[in-house]
Amino acid sequence: MKRHLFGLGLFVGAMAAIMLSSDVLNAQGKNKDNDKEEQQLRKQIANLQQDIKQGTALVNNLKQELREREQVINKLQAALKNEKKDDKSDDKALNQAKKDLAEAIATIREKDAALATFKKTDAKEDATAAKTIDELRKQVKDLEGMKGAPYVHTVILKMKPDATVDDIKALTDDIPTALGKIPSVRGLWYGKRAKDASPDFAETDFEITLVLLFDNFDGLKRYLDHPLHKSFLDRHLKKLETPKVYDVLKP
Repeated sequence: MKRHLFGLGLFVGAMAAIMLSSDVLNAQGKNKDNDKEEQQLRKQIANLQQDIKQGTALVNNLKQELREREQVINKLQAALKNEKKDDKSDDKALNQAKKDLAEAIATIREKDAALATFKKTDAKEDATAAKTIDELRKQVKDLEGMKGAPYVHTVILKMKPDATVDDIKALTDDIPTALGKIPSVRGLWYGKRAKDASPDFAETDFEITLVLLFDNFDGLKRYLDHPLHKSFLDRHLKKLETPKVYDVLKP
């Protein structure tokens, strides 16, 4: 920098010297006898002109340096501005990423909850389906047993006059839970007397009809001797008139 200032000073001094030298030449131009002094002055002028040329070059170099510095400053300012923009962009991207992450976590939690509900529902449905399948299998087994059981045991039950509605209900409720569990029974059907019946021939002097199917007479005997059948009679026989029994064997 000092070199540049020195050059500028030299340039200014050279300009002043040229102006001064020009005045001297004009004053002494008429004195052609003083050639030596003129030559010295011209040499001094040439040196000064050389200094001016060097000073001009220094000024141009300084201007170029200033332009380069301005370019560097502009680049730095642009870089700083872009960096701020990048920071803002980064902040915006980070906020968006946080938002996306929160939404993703919420979605995952919703899916987990839905999956848990589905598993719970699915397990409940599986249990219900398993129970239904077991019931259907039992019904199929009963139907197959009924189809293949040729021995039909029919019992007509008439309640005693002192029997109540509760006695009838207790008897009908006990039939499937007691008699239906005896192993030799292949099929079981029971019901109360229908109000709408054959007008000319239907019997009305009874309350309940019980129909059981067996493979053979031996199956009927095992049924009659079974503890569940005997306990059933102990609970309800005292409320019944003597039952009417019809045993039929399919051909």
